[in-house]
Amino acid sequence: MQEELYHSLPVALQNLAVSLYGWKLRRQRRTGHTAEYRRMLEDTARLETAAFERWVSQRVRRFVHEALENVPYYRGLNLDANAWRDENVSVAELLRRLPVIDRLEVRSRGIEFRRADVSEQFTMSTSGTSGSPMTVYCDRESRALHYAFFDRLWGSAGIRAGKDWRATFYGRTILSPSQKRAPYWRLDIAQRNALFSSYHISRDSVRAYATELQRIHPPLVVGYPSSLARLSELALEAGCEMPRPKMVMTTAEMLSDRQRSAIQRAFGVPVTDQYGCTEMTHFVAQCPLGSYHIHLEHGLVEILREDGAACPKGEVGQVVVTGLVNRAMPLLRYRISDTASLSDHACSCGSTFPVLSRIVGRSDDVLHFASGRAVGRFDPVFKGFAEVLEAQIEQTSPTSLIVRMVPSLGYCAEVGQSIVWEIRKRVGDDVSIQVELVDAIQRGPGGKFLAVIGLKNSRAGLPGRLT
Repeated sequence: MQEELYHSLPVALQNLAVSLYGWKLRRQRRTGHTAEYRRMLEDTARLETAAFERWVSQRVRRFVHEALENVPYYRGLNLDANAWRDENVSVAELLRRLPVIDRLEVRSRGIEFRRADVSEQFTMSTSGTSGSPMTVYCDRESRALHYAFFDRLWGSAGIRAGKDWRATFYGRTILSPSQKRAPYWRLDIAQRNALFSSYHISRDSVRAYATELQRIHPPLVVGYPSSLARLSELALEAGCEMPRPKMVMTTAEMLSDRQRSAIQRAFGVPVTDQYGCTEMTHFVAQCPLGSYHIHLEHGLVEILREDGAACPKGEVGQVVVTGLVNRAMPLLRYRISDTASLSDHACSCGSTFPVLSRIVGRSDDVLHFASGRAVGRFDPVFKGFAEVLEAQIEQTSPTSLIVRMVPSLGYCAEVGQSIVWEIRKRVGDDVSIQVELVDAIQRGPGGKFLAVIGLKNSRAGLPGRLT
């Protein structure tokens, strides 16, 4: 009913409603300590390696000690919290004494991970790309600290958080699905945020999007890779000129090489990709040289094999994180169903933060076939095919795939056959490949784009063609 009422309002009142909600979010994300958090992060970024490692070690010990003493789930493990005060034992060894937990356990026992003595708490929900949304407990100060990491990242490009306008392309339904004309955006005055709809980007609307972006000329453009790439592809196709912001940041989805190229060509600046999650367990972001740095003040990242052993640097394994920000819901050694590898080389940008050499993506992105073949990383299949605007591969059985493609100018049957051939080179001749040409690809929960869908999350039977 609230959504229906919102969509019935004139645009000016919708902007007011969006701004009121933005004020609520601003209050959650900014507190009287925000400036203090920013200064702390500026100081730690300048520390020499040895001093930085000592700072992180002390923070980890203090944070985990508090969790073991105050969080019901961790108290129930009957571990010695005081061991974390013993500096003769390394943090790595102490971490190995903690069990690895996963999303299913946290989702089913969520209240047991909540620390009741932390004040000003509220709840958030993950978008649940796997079909399993989860409630996350948080508090104002933890949220403000979390957003200070974005302030530091944006500040590296000269963006003044809270003062400069930004344009965002996320999954919120800020417009009625039936809307057919501009404006395809709403303004959040409280956060200086122009919210653009990700659901209305099309050949018919792209000029309106480009014109408004040129008008406001935001220093910062942020959004899902899929939304920004689709806008960029259509703008390039139509010859629309886009603004030149100080930074374009993608987040919340895997960024493919194809998407990165389209966005950079349209906006004229390198893409800064950020990797994190609603649970606030880790913060990874690209530096100007393109390396994915782990911001250790936010959380630790381990890369583990199936048996729990640490992967050597360069080897792809399961991502296990220990968050150091969210005091209301500490998650220690939390497996997030992503795969990645650690780099064995330091980045020449001069940062003391360790580097992820490769972020492969969700473990669900790997498809398993009846032949025993396991295949992941399908993005190269579509490399060089400018005739395809978007594509999605869904496994519907151990021997069958559906390939959904949004055709662009120049698409023909030969292009489709070439793409099928590229896929077949990876999956073998014993897999059936069905091609569907669609007007748009259905988004998952929270408006996120799923490039590859495994059997576990298959939507087989749902209509692929959208209008």
